[in-house]
Amino acid sequence: MRTGLGHCLFMVAALVSAVVSPARAQQGPPDLTRGEELAENICALCHDVTLDASEGTDNGVPSFLVIANKPLQSEVALVEAIVFPHPDMPDVTFTTTDLRDMVAYILSLRSPGTQQ
Repeated sequence: MRTGLGHCLFMVAALVSAVVSPARAQQGPPDLTRGEELAENICALCHDVTLDASEGTDNGVPSFLVIANKPLQSEVALVEAIVFPHPDMPDVTFTTTDLRDMVAYILSLRSPGTQQ
């Protein structure tokens, strides 16, 4: 039985591989509409989740547009940030499919030419 940090690292590795692995192609493409709905229903309490977002919100939280355009932003980094959120972020549990759709939606906001 895994415990502590080893268990957490194992779980992250399993989840990340489920979301970003080539095997996901069998599931079809991520559902950007569903990712946007999840963002609007869960994340919009703190983040501006729209494509026309400014630098952030009145509360200082970065918009999804800003998050998507961070240098070297990746699926893996987003999965980790959502699964292991910062202390001020609410603890929300997503299914693997929901997480995949949400990450794809965030990355769909990326401006052309942003370094990946």
